[in-house]
Amino acid sequence: MNMPEAGSSTTQRLFFALWPDQKTRGRMERVQHRFKHYRAHWTKPEKLHVTLFFLGKVEPAHVPSVVETAAGLRGSPFHLVLDCAMPIHRSGLLWLTPRQPPDELGTLVKELTTRLQPRGFEPEARRFRPHVTLARKLSGKPNCQEIDPIDWPIDSFALVESKTDNTGSHYVVRELWRFGQQFGGV
Repeated sequence: MNMPEAGSSTTQRLFFALWPDQKTRGRMERVQHRFKHYRAHWTKPEKLHVTLFFLGKVEPAHVPSVVETAAGLRGSPFHLVLDCAMPIHRSGLLWLTPRQPPDELGTLVKELTTRLQPRGFEPEARRFRPHVTLARKLSGKPNCQEIDPIDWPIDSFALVESKTDNTGSHYVVRELWRFGQQFGGV
């Protein structure tokens, strides 16, 4: 959690993310199926994404500032090529990741970080490594596998809320921006 909590019951758990379209999400699902013979907690298809900056629990009064921060970003569309299914053995994760992240992605994360830190949000301590989490608690120790590259055209990013109820967690896209132009809340 990055901002002071006053009333935890009213806070929103938020993060910025790259949010895939249906075609890209379907290709990610096909990679998941290659590993289904392993026991794991598989990420639901509707939750597949790349986290850019995790905000944590945010008081409603701070949300307009977060939205304003993102609305001011400028950038150019780019392609993210996901070409490796990488197990992280020590933590039981299975990631879908690029062998060579595009410079534009690093610039976007750096710009978000630069704009959010003065507003009291701190980035995670570990270095940013773009990935889509396909599974958690993966049994077995598969090797890193090259896959047919998933060429994901990136022309927007999202502010996403993680909501939890008695059926588990659900992600809701709260705002979505095209590079240089907001096109409205979702």
